[in-house]
Amino acid sequence: MAGPGIDGFSTATATLQALRARQVSALELLELYRRRIERYNPQLNAIVVPCLERARREAEAADTAAIAHTLEVNGRAVSYELQLVYPGIATLSGQPATAFPVGRTRAGLPIGLQAIGPYLEDRTPLRFAALIGQECGGYQSPPGYAEV
Repeated sequence: MAGPGIDGFSTATATLQALRARQVSALELLELYRRRIERYNPQLNAIVVPCLERARREAEAADTAAIAHTLEVNGRAVSYELQLVYPGIATLSGQPATAFPVGRTRAGLPIGLQAIGPYLEDRTPLRFAALIGQECGGYQSPPGYAEV
């Protein structure tokens, strides 16, 4: 089984979503399609020249890279995908949200926050972000970039 609801006839969109959600690995998808080719190729009488060994190496590398993709937070490695959690709180529940800059790290990287407002009150997080911007100096272009 490749993943919840994923089979050899799933749409590319559904397959990619399952892959990104880690419901299925790249190696599992390779095996799914390899079995599909073996099953249907004799009936279709088509010439199928799969590069399965290369595909296996690339699938294994993709799975390893997905696991290894981290960023450093306070000196420790954190999964890159975790940064999807906080925007998801607002978007999945339909709450209005505004992301805004509040400064830079010592290394010059931007620091941003997200304000989430009450349902159907889109102006609330916008106004909050504007007020914070006044206190923090507002948006500032990174060094080397012209003001827009």
